Amino acid sequence: GIMRILYVAFIALLLLSCSKESSSTLDQGYYRVVLDVQDNEQLPFVMNVTSKNTLEVYNAEEVIQVDEVRYSNDSVYIQTPVFEGYIAAKITANGFEGSFIKESLDRIVPVKAEKNNEVRFAIANENKPVDMSGVWEMNFSGGSDDDVYVGKGIFEQSGNNLSGTMRTTTGDYRYLEGVVDGDVFKLSVFDGAHAFLFTGKVNDSTFN
Repeated sequence: GIMRILYVAFIALLLLSCSKESSSTLDQGYYRVVLDVQDNEQLPFVMNVTSKNTLEVYNAEEVIQVDEVRYSNDSVYIQTPVFEGYIAAKITANGFEGSFIKESLDRIVPVKAEKNNEVRFAIANENKPVDMSGVWEMNFSGGSDDDVYVGKGIFEQSGNNLSGTMRTTTGDYRYLEGVVDGDVFKLSVFDGAHAFLFTGKVNDSTFN
């Protein structure tokens, strides 16, 4: 009887000490997170780890509170509120690296995060960005000449920083955030259910 009790206690102690030694957590602070979407494009967003188990995701004026951040050894699991999408990643010295997963769609997208970086889009040309503020008529292409639908873009711009909404017949893309880099614009949004990236070039009073 004594041997059995000692044996169980010893095993429990081993398990406890092992999990403590190998467990990692995310450092608090800002992270630039990038999803590798199709055609080698990168969709960035910024998040702020506010405690071991909580973080915030930023899209323009929208702040998404995430309180389901779990750890297992050297990995982190970030479950977005309301929506099914989650991030499963290995913690690295500089952030984390893994996948954004939506199981119902069998969708797995590579994701990488760099800590101490809150720059959504880097800017190559800070001088004289094209002014995109205001309302724009837009034509969206689905990839073929027949698959074109009309929309409206409503943008606010401050220097190189751009935010706004794109309204289409199939729905609105809200809380878009990004930059105007010379005559090129880049906008992204990520909320756990949707991840959208818009890029284009402005020609006089039109863009494509």
